[in-house]
This record gives sequence, structure tokens and C-alpha cells, in this order.
Amino acid sequence: MYEGVIFLETTQMPTLTTAQVVAKYGAGFTPAEGWECVFMGENAFGWAISLDPELRDDGVRDFGRKHGLAWYGIWGSAIIDESFIVKALTA
Repeated sequence: MYEGVIFLETTQMPTLTTAQVVAKYGAGFTPAEGWECVFMGENAFGWAISLDPELRDDGVRDFGRKHGLAWYGIWGSAIIDESFIVKALTA
């Protein structure tokens, strides 16, 4: 955290080649390669949990040879205000 800003590192943001940068952002951008990043302000997105993830047991069946077990939860996320999200390209 720096000045109240939390930085998260992820492998989900792409590394772009020069051709991909020019195709996506136009000829004005000509770095050797580029990395995209996203800045999100307060209330840019929301995360809601209706049911915490849990294991559910269906019991032992077939004279102890089968056992039903499931992982279950209800949650979701969505963008609240898209104007608080900025995508940047760094070289």
C-alpha cells in the first residue's frame, strides 16, 4: 500500500507486442512492447456474498462405497461505476 492505494500484481493482464499495441491503440503508440494495467477508484466495482462457500454432504450410500460431497456458495461481482476505472499502457 502506498498513500492509501493498494497494488495487486496479477498474471491476468496481457503483455503486448509492438504490433498488438499499434493494432489496439493506434500508430501513435510504438513501444517495443507494452503492459496493460487497470486503476480502480473507490466504488468502481462491488463484491456481494449471499451464501458463504461451504461443503455439503449427501451422506454415505451404496453400503459405504459412495459418498456425495459438494462445494457450494452464492456470490457475485459487478462494475458499479465504470467512470472510476482507467486502463493504462506502460512501456
